[in-house]
Amino acid sequence: MIHDDDYNTTTLHKFIGYSGSKRVATPRPLTPEDKYLPRKLRLESEDGERHLEIVLRRFMLVGRSVNGDDANLDVDLTPLSAYRQGVSRCHLVLESSEQQGILIKDTSSKNGTWLNGERLQPLTYYRLRDSDKLKLGELTMIVHFIY
Repeated sequence: MIHDDDYNTTTLHKFIGYSGSKRVATPRPLTPEDKYLPRKLRLESEDGERHLEIVLRRFMLVGRSVNGDDANLDVDLTPLSAYRQGVSRCHLVLESSEQQGILIKDTSSKNGTWLNGERLQPLTYYRLRDSDKLKLGELTMIVHFIY
């Protein structure tokens, strides 16, 4: 697991395609509410039967494990049937800051990422908000902010 205080930022940025400047390709402008960061995110399956709660950190790598072993993942979606639904091992980066709110970026995943029905361009940041519908491959989740 990668922690803010012990990971190599340069290595992570190279892995996720970070070039030093953020392209936020979203028509959703920053609002004052975006600066209030939640403590946790609850990722709930569309049917409401399964969920994961994650403690929010500055940089998080989201995907699925292989045989239950992937030390690089911060959020393992395997319990939500991620493999069967086409989630990549390193599918998405989630980044949070008080200046930008919560941003997500598809890491050029094979099966793509959608936010509220809009397909995301790989390696481009999009703003994430409470109650957004996030689809990774065929896995659809509702994102809930927990303050």
